[in-house]
Amino acid sequence: FVDGSVPYRLLGRKDGYLGIGNNAWVKEEHFDVR
Repeated sequence: FVDGSVPYRLLGRKDGYLGIGNNAWVKEEHFDVR
């Protein structure tokens, strides 16, 4: 679970997903991306 306040270092964006490392991809809609 990610509440959006944690400063993840995004490794990439692909097809609406954000790469946050360790081969983990989360849907972009769960974040307030700036």
